[in-house]
Amino acid sequence: MRDERRNYVVVGGFVLLALAGLLAWVLLISGRTGAVDAYTISYENVMGLKSGTEILFEGYPVGLIQGIHPVLDDGRQRFRVDVSVQRGWRIPEDSLARITAPGLLSAFAIDIRGGASQRMLSPGDAIAGEEASNVLDVVAGVNSVLVERIEPWLDEMSAGTLAISSNLEDFTKDLRGTMSRIDGLVNDDNIGRIEGILENLDGASGDISSIAGDLDDTLVIVEKLLTDLDVIVELNRDDLTQTVADARITLETISRYVESVAFNLDTTMRNMSEFSREIRENPALILRGTATDAGAVE
Repeated sequence: MRDERRNYVVVGGFVLLALAGLLAWVLLISGRTGAVDAYTISYENVMGLKSGTEILFEGYPVGLIQGIHPVLDDGRQRFRVDVSVQRGWRIPEDSLARITAPGLLSAFAIDIRGGASQRMLSPGDAIAGEEASNVLDVVAGVNSVLVERIEPWLDEMSAGTLAISSNLEDFTKDLRGTMSRIDGLVNDDNIGRIEGILENLDGASGDISSIAGDLDDTLVIVEKLLTDLDVIVELNRDDLTQTVADARITLETISRYVESVAFNLDTTMRNMSEFSREIRENPALILRGTATDAGAVE
């Protein structure tokens, strides 16, 4: 009996220790354990906030919301949010606590943006709160920014599209004019002429090929003739040399008598000129051989 009670006590104690460890672990991960400093934040709208909502400092988790209490401030309804932050955490005096959501599907949180002041808040002080932006306001702001940024670009695109359209119309008109001219040129008569020209070109190509063949034959004949001339010159080199020497002697002899011959030719030409003059003046010289008086009558 005593052994059974002892077993019950041991098992119960183990369960209690397990529960205590589980509770401590839950408190540890939830941030509710350890020494903390209390601060307050005031908002006009606390939509999405509740006890246990996470407190971030520049995105780093530093505490939780302990409670939310409605208060009157100059006749206006506001809400005081009591928060607990890790003890000793330095928060500049000009810091701003803003309600934010890291993502569209994320839970809301309070993100404290650290200021530049060298003076730090003391525990129990109020942290300046920045109201959360309405989702519709954010969307409207984004829409206005997009409109401001995109509208000039759309206008430029529209102007460019109009210019391109105008250029395409002009190009189409020019193309139509060109095609009409081509249609006017390519008629049945011109097609017949073009076919005749092509046939003539084919015939000319054949003639050129024939001429090229004849030229080849002519070149062969000329080459053979030159070869024969080379052979003839080589065989009659001595005779040709003697002929050139004789021609040189003949030319020298002629050059010696050419002056005398030229003088005699000049004299003969003068005599013939004188003779022809006298015959023109007195044709009777041909029959009588002597001149007659100009006034004599036969």
